[in-house]
Amino acid sequence: MKDILPDWIAKQASLGPNIEVDTELNDDNAFWYFLTACCPLIFEKYALILHPFWINYKAKKEIESGINLTEEDFKDSDYEPLTWNDFFKRFDFDFQFESAYKTKQQLERKLREPEWPDYVWAPGEGDCEFVDLKKLCDEIIQIHDDCVVNFFYCLLKTKDWENERLIKDKLSRLDLLYKDDELRDSPTAIFPDSKDWCIVSDYDLPMTFIGGSADLIDKVKKRTDIEIFEIQPRFGIKTPAHNTQ
Repeated sequence: MKDILPDWIAKQASLGPNIEVDTELNDDNAFWYFLTACCPLIFEKYALILHPFWINYKAKKEIESGINLTEEDFKDSDYEPLTWNDFFKRFDFDFQFESAYKTKQQLERKLREPEWPDYVWAPGEGDCEFVDLKKLCDEIIQIHDDCVVNFFYCLLKTKDWENERLIKDKLSRLDLLYKDDELRDSPTAIFPDSKDWCIVSDYDLPMTFIGGSADLIDKVKKRTDIEIFEIQPRFGIKTPAHNTQ
């Protein structure tokens, strides 16, 4: 398959793993490990958006009152998004960004005992919520104007699962791509040819990474309507060992 991505972001945005991080992955370092694995480390600053949990309060109330629900009783429209912070609190877990990934794993293990409740959805993997992504793109437009960018969709984001898609269009046209029947959900990556910034959502992760200027990251991290945090690299890319003999 022909590589349609430029070299500077090809390994990070393509289905992987393609980057060998210079440390071992664990629940304590996952945010920083995946930052190195998923986002080119060429920017002044970085941020991370946490994809929300979802809860169906109506179904939860009915189940807890002893009503047996069928699959048809669970309607997508009844689920409401919750930030990790709010979701943790509802289950008596403390939210701290540094340990949030580990806490999420612990909470999800608890919810699986004896089985995962149907009224709860875990954060979407590989899909930044449209409303959050749109707000982020609007902030980028304020700083970098409505420039032509690359919208990249990996194989699993396309209808036929046969070809990756790289679409060039103005950033403000993001809305229209969600109406394209040939595409699924949000882009895997969005970036301009100028390499001024990038947005990457790995297909298996409940988070989205942003890299850009200090001005951009300082601006977006102030938003209170997106669960977004500044994050700085802790790990690099492992370099191949050279035979010195």
